[in-house]
Amino acid sequence: MHVPTCRQAGLFLCAAALLASPVGCRKKPAEDPAVVITGELSTPLELTGSADELTPTRARFDVPGCTGHIPDEPQHLLRITAPTTMRIVARSSEDLVMAIDGPGGPRCNDDFEQLHPGFQDTFEPGEYLVYVGRWRPTEVEERSYTLTIGPPQEDAAANPAIQVLDPIEQERINAVLAQQREREAAGPQRPVDHTMGHREGAMQRGPGSPPTSTVVVAGGSTPASATRQDCPGFVNPDGPSVVLNYTGGEATIVIRAMSEQDTTLLVRDPAGNILCNDDFEGELSAGIVVEDPAEGAWQIWAGTWQGGVAPATIDISER
Repeated sequence: MHVPTCRQAGLFLCAAALLASPVGCRKKPAEDPAVVITGELSTPLELTGSADELTPTRARFDVPGCTGHIPDEPQHLLRITAPTTMRIVARSSEDLVMAIDGPGGPRCNDDFEQLHPGFQDTFEPGEYLVYVGRWRPTEVEERSYTLTIGPPQEDAAANPAIQVLDPIEQERINAVLAQQREREAAGPQRPVDHTMGHREGAMQRGPGSPPTSTVVVAGGSTPASATRQDCPGFVNPDGPSVVLNYTGGEATIVIRAMSEQDTTLLVRDPAGNILCNDDFEGELSAGIVVEDPAEGAWQIWAGTWQGGVAPATIDISER
């Protein structure tokens, strides 16, 4: 039987029979046809899929940046015949993650274009398995997504993932990073201490009061997943950014880490339990809400999603 093909933007959609050749022990999509890329792309191609039956990404790919949950089998197969620079983005109303396994090893992403995962890179010839999953494994109303494969975008107007800072903001960031380098040269530093609660000597703030804000240097060289497997980003190995000494009360504590960069949060409560977050309430800043917090020291790390360091602000409030 003749199987028809179609051509769009330098892409050939081939029959599922193209999946017959083995790729080591990696699983290939059971139904979707391969997408064969024969050269540089001129216009985007859109594919659709569904993110179901998810398992932790780190259980399959133990590399930095692999967070969230992906399906056991890839939804798409890309067969690239020549070095190609392209942009791949998965979009949905849900917070997605993406992993691609191919030449050079696996790579993962969570927030490439706002909350949408993706890559913009030069892909060498070979076969690439594409997994699209969700940050949270819980049941959601919207499981479908659109995968866009197209030419790279170079300008900030066309690519929201590229941030262009004005000279004043860049100067401020450079100053903060210079201070961080001086602190690192001097050795480990004591974190900023805050006391909050309703005992004598504590800050009597209460629900509705303005947050306590501390400017810190977020990020570091240690993966947050070293403390809990599903924690994203990178943190300072020398210790927390802030320690909150909570003396008791009935309020709910809200901890946020905000920056021009994509921030993460890692918190160790007085009992040693680890809490973490990447995107809080649909934003790229991180946040953790703690109801009925225990008395004692809460250690708070401000991290960065991609690694490295960046100036950030940690806000702590009660509500």
